[in-house]
Amino acid sequence: MLIPLQWAKNLVNDYKLKQVLVIAYDGEQTQILTYGKTKKDCKEVAIAQEWWDGRVLPRADIINKLETLK
Repeated sequence: MLIPLQWAKNLVNDYKLKQVLVIAYDGEQTQILTYGKTKKDCKEVAIAQEWWDGRVLPRADIINKLETLK
C-alpha cells in the first residue's frame, strides 16, 4: 500500500512544517515520499531524497544546488 500524498500535506499543515521526507519500509518494499509547501521547498526536499536514495553528491555540489534556489 502506498502512502497517500495527502498524508504528507497534512503533516506539513498540521505541524507548521515546510518540508516532509518520509522513508517507509513494509518488509518488502521501501517507499520514499516527499512534500514541500512551496516550489522551493519541493526542490530542497528532492535534493534530500536524492542524497538518501544513493545519488550522493559531494557536499560542495549540494550547497551549490541549494544556493541556486535562493
